[in-house]
Amino acid sequence: MSDLPLQGDQLDSAETIFDIFLSLFRWLKRREGSVLSLRPELDAGFSSAMESMTHLCEELKEGSQDLRERGLLAGEAKQKVTSFILGVEHDNPAPAFYGALVAIDAAFAPPARPEGCPLNRGASDRGQVMFLPSARLPYESGEPFRTQGTVGSRIENKLQHLTVILPGSADYTVEVVRVHDGLLAEFEARPSPRFGLVPFRSADDRSIVEVTDRLPNDPPYFRASASNQVELSARLSSVLAAAATEEVDVLVFPELSFTEDLLARLRGELKSRNGIGHVVKLVVAGTCREARRNVCHVIGPDGRDVWQQPKTNRFVLLPGELADGPAPIPKLGGVEDIDISQRVIRVADFPFGRLAVLVCVDFILPETHALLSSAQANCIVVPAMTGKARRFETMGWSHAVSSGATTFFCNAPNSPGFDAKARSFVHTPLKSPHIAHIGGDEPWERFMLVFSADEPRGKAVRIGT
Repeated sequence: MSDLPLQGDQLDSAETIFDIFLSLFRWLKRREGSVLSLRPELDAGFSSAMESMTHLCEELKEGSQDLRERGLLAGEAKQKVTSFILGVEHDNPAPAFYGALVAIDAAFAPPARPEGCPLNRGASDRGQVMFLPSARLPYESGEPFRTQGTVGSRIENKLQHLTVILPGSADYTVEVVRVHDGLLAEFEARPSPRFGLVPFRSADDRSIVEVTDRLPNDPPYFRASASNQVELSARLSSVLAAAATEEVDVLVFPELSFTEDLLARLRGELKSRNGIGHVVKLVVAGTCREARRNVCHVIGPDGRDVWQQPKTNRFVLLPGELADGPAPIPKLGGVEDIDISQRVIRVADFPFGRLAVLVCVDFILPETHALLSSAQANCIVVPAMTGKARRFETMGWSHAVSSGATTFFCNAPNSPGFDAKARSFVHTPLKSPHIAHIGGDEPWERFMLVFSADEPRGKAVRIGT
């Protein structure tokens, strides 16, 4: 069989075990796409290959300090690894290659090193193998990340120490946004900006969910958008007034807070308030459904976009998770219908730090963790709509420990059965996360949570009457 992960020049150019890891990963991505079509735990080829590669790696590490400490692969060690790959049964090689990938991930967890340093050679043209210093943290009891078309089947699902950033338009690109001088000057006059997190949407502001496409017996694709626009429009004016009173500089809304009409109203109100009293300098406007995009508009005080950040990974509803959704979502679950052909993450430099915005599930993925660390983003804003925030708290901790970043997580947990602790929070490198617990039975949408370096514990401010 000619279609193998390593052949000819690729074998000759593999200088590290991480080059082998990259080749296996690329092969699986090419053959299986972003989602594995197999259930590896049910395939004997997966477990057998993982066990064999685990023993081989331990044997080779004992015999080579260079391999053990730096992943360098040469001589007999290189020959044994490539012989293993070439000897895989070719009738159904994917489970075996996946097993080998997982074994290498477990055996070659390198020591902490400078962020952004690829482990493999020649990374610029083939892809980067990156180490996650806190890689075990994002995984909660083995719960799979639900971001692709088949629930629980991401290729990265069983990787705990390493992740791969592949080049190309279908993978991630990091862009630095040029912020105009006038906006930078406003932040320079306020060296410790105040952030306001606005849950905004109530439990009654349920998203409108519609099925867009489906195949028989497969989870359908769906789109979600904000509802209850009359109430949200009235609430918006109160939010902006409270933000001005509390001298908020960066105002953050949760995911799916806006329609295009409501977004136009926000722009108009910002423009009319510009230059009158305290000015909100930046609005991270949750997200708005636009065709096949779930996109966050980051808006300046003049009502114009500073940049846009689309969601880059699909959320997957599990069967039974949306019991009152349109058929067949309650029975089969569903896959968010967004265009992920071009995955771009944008960062912008401000006097207070390098700011990045990631939408909901984008924040909890190992590859985006590596990208933000490599891009040296130290201020991360996350508009979300989730009923469970534990994985987000864990990833915020991981960013704080590994790269000294502060996370601002703005959530509207407005689905049935949400966890009462799934509230907005701020996680800094200096302390445990401050999670917003609004007292008693107070509805969270009536409050704004205000944080700054001078008020790291934050405070809850009532909106309106």
